[in-house]
Amino acid sequence: MIRWIRSDEQVVQSRYLNMLENELAYYRDKFESERSRGDRLSDGLLIRNGELPVTDLVKGDQAKAVQDSKEEFDKRQKELAEIYGEAMAETEADGLELPEELQEEAKKLTEPA
Repeated sequence: MIRWIRSDEQVVQSRYLNMLENELAYYRDKFESERSRGDRLSDGLLIRNGELPVTDLVKGDQAKAVQDSKEEFDKRQKELAEIYGEAMAETEADGLELPEELQEEAKKLTEPA
């Protein structure tokens, strides 16, 4: 059986290469975080001046926030329709009626999507 023995020089070189690779990974991460920070700051200034953001990072964040708010709004609308749907049925039983415009809006809210 042949056994490979590493020389001291090879051990030192491999340790040095590992150290360099770790340092390179550290600076890549630092570069990316500073770049994204700069993108957010520049887009923040643009937004404060009434212009649209230009980086994909902030555009993606805004699209996600808009989607989340739409989902939350739809959820709240369904809850309100459930709560006030019963009240609408009670008013109809009492003989009270809404104007036609409001009846159409109430039907839209109470119908499942």
